[in-house]
Amino acid sequence: MTISGLDHFNIKASEADMARIKAFYTDLLGLKEGLRPASIPGKGAWLYAGEKPLLHLSVVDDVEVDAALNPNLDHIAFRCRGIGRYMERLKESNIDYLLVRTPELDMIQIFFYDPAGIRIEMNAVGESV
Repeated sequence: MTISGLDHFNIKASEADMARIKAFYTDLLGLKEGLRPASIPGKGAWLYAGEKPLLHLSVVDDVEVDAALNPNLDHIAFRCRGIGRYMERLKESNIDYLLVRTPELDMIQIFFYDPAGIRIEMNAVGESV
């Protein structure tokens, strides 16, 4: 048995917060809303990176925001191209970020938080800013 890559990750949130979270990932990061099978119970959305439904959003009635519920989740990382444009969009949206250069890997990383409080890492190899 082998793992071949990340299939998807899921964010649960109240219906009141869902529009803001979905807008963050579509408008800011460029994921596209796509097919979410009707057989899946409840409300939500699937956001795609190309043909892959990478992020599942699930509406739940009662979300208790407590870091102790997920103490081991540190961040979600995306491989990207055009990191300079992501930095511009973050600035335009008044979202603080941390820029890290990793010369040994020829990589630039930016770290920031989504509206649900999840730390996001964007990695670009072979680019400069």
